[in-house]
Amino acid sequence: MTDEVLATERLERSVERLEKAVADRITAAETAVAERISALETELSSLKTQLQSLTAEKDALASAFDNANVEYRVLENVTDTVRDRLDGTIGRLREVLSA
Repeated sequence: MTDEVLATERLERSVERLEKAVADRITAAETAVAERISALETELSSLKTQLQSLTAEKDALASAFDNANVEYRVLENVTDTVRDRLDGTIGRLREVLSA
């Protein structure tokens, strides 16, 4: 064989090794990307579940807050009534005591 033929064969083997190395790297990168996508999908699913749970909790807290506000208003009315009655009673007692 001539030097040219030997050089060509060596070049072809080098190109084949390079192509295999590139294909291996591409396969490794694709595998890594697929694993990352799977991990992100799992995380997304977990976050969606957590969001649903937090939304339900927020709704329950909002309802409890609304109920507490209603109770507050009722109690405020009661205390206003009691205050007014006490003020009236104190006023009448003062009149009786001063007479």
